[in-house]
Amino acid sequence: MNDGKRTTYFVAGLLASSVIWASCSYSRSGYVEPHKEAGAGDPLQIQMMVEQIEATTPDMNNEYYTELQRRTGVRLDMQWIPSGDYPKHLDTALASGNLPEVLSYDTPSNPTLIKGLKKGLFWNLTPLLGDLSEYPNLKANATRGVFNFVKYKAEVYAVPRSRSWIDKGIKIRKDWLDKLQIPLPRTLDEYADALKRMVDEDPDGNGKADTIGLVDPPFTESFMGAFGLSTPTYNEEGGLIRDLLTPQAIELVGWFHGLYKEGVLAKSYPLIKRSYAQELLQKGKVASLSYSIYYDYKWQQEIQASQKGAELITLPIIQGPYGNTAYLQKGYTGAFYISKKVPEAKVKRILAYFDQTASKELTHFAYYGLEGVHHTLENNEPRLTELGRKQMSVTTLQPLATGYEPWSKVHNWAAPKAYNDAKKSGVAMYEVEGKQNPFDWLASDTWSEIWPRYKDEFDSKVLAAVTGAISMEQFGAYVTELRNNGEMKKAFLEFSEALQISPAVK
Repeated sequence: MNDGKRTTYFVAGLLASSVIWASCSYSRSGYVEPHKEAGAGDPLQIQMMVEQIEATTPDMNNEYYTELQRRTGVRLDMQWIPSGDYPKHLDTALASGNLPEVLSYDTPSNPTLIKGLKKGLFWNLTPLLGDLSEYPNLKANATRGVFNFVKYKAEVYAVPRSRSWIDKGIKIRKDWLDKLQIPLPRTLDEYADALKRMVDEDPDGNGKADTIGLVDPPFTESFMGAFGLSTPTYNEEGGLIRDLLTPQAIELVGWFHGLYKEGVLAKSYPLIKRSYAQELLQKGKVASLSYSIYYDYKWQQEIQASQKGAELITLPIIQGPYGNTAYLQKGYTGAFYISKKVPEAKVKRILAYFDQTASKELTHFAYYGLEGVHHTLENNEPRLTELGRKQMSVTTLQPLATGYEPWSKVHNWAAPKAYNDAKKSGVAMYEVEGKQNPFDWLASDTWSEIWPRYKDEFDSKVLAAVTGAISMEQFGAYVTELRNNGEMKKAFLEFSEALQISPAVK
């Protein structure tokens, strides 16, 4: 497999002046002569910036990436950016204009990205993709309707990395519920009561009042759905009100304020970042958190290292005052934007590469790697080997478009089939009763221009309202004033027009 391997380098000075390329972890790829079916001519080299989900930077010379490049006939020159740093690096890259040939981003409504699109920094892919007849794998295997969600001004600007609609859910310590004889909550009130009891009744039995009930912020997808923020809300002018500024959003923040008063949220809540919240859960200090379902198995094992018998589950659908907690993804995680500096001939080759990676064969390879190396078959089901557990992860998917896999964010690659089957049964109703939130993909030029002026203040007001530093009446008046702002109303009308072009699929 390693015959012909060499280290690839960019043309000298290509990005020498770029702060972002100089300051980040950068992994060069190993290269193996391409498969015969990759076609004649020089192998395609792609400079690509993507998120690094796990702590360890991938080894581009390992068995997985070597085989991926062999199969596709592509040399991947990857820039891996840790997830928490990615928005900052995107801002830097767009502001400087020193872009990689391809970058991946998950939020098409991001104001900085919108500015880049308006400046013409990326290719409009609509004329090149056409009806996708020249890209049969993307046409047949991409998540239904997903290209509607990477549009700007009705034009497609990115190739989405297809993922499942079912993704995130509210996790809870089922063993603690059982120990305290608390039934699975079916409503938000029951859920809040269960968390309060777990905080008060020492479920880990260590004799300390150190259990944290919940570590999520208010605007977490599942809770937004329960308060109806995923349902379009219009003002008198017919504008689609941004979800964060709806009357329901005020009630959602008020519910979190109630949790804080009851001690369900930690007193240090304002200081707990997402990565630390997950760490606390894995250490057995937290009762509940919302995140991708497939982490249940991994995190349960990590909790069991210190708390034998720990059981972490994703709750069935919980009913809220205006909806439920069954949040549905937009059908992709990350989309690939191609720099306008790339010549059209190379753009077409890059698109052909993404089409290749959306095939069923390469999608299966992206999740499970090589049979006999990364996985073995048990009852015709792939089961990861020790090497597979090391090399196969969410980060593994980052350079590929992949095809739609309905349970890709539910099943854990390392889990036994029986576990994954049970997990699938437990959340299957999400797709039936869940909703997508249109603001996961809708963009407005006006919003992109004005929201950066308000965002920091808004975030601080939310935090102040949750912790009681300001009253809920003051917070409600603040949000109402924003909602009635003339510039905001203009943005709401643009959101309404955008939803007509790119409506929800679910």
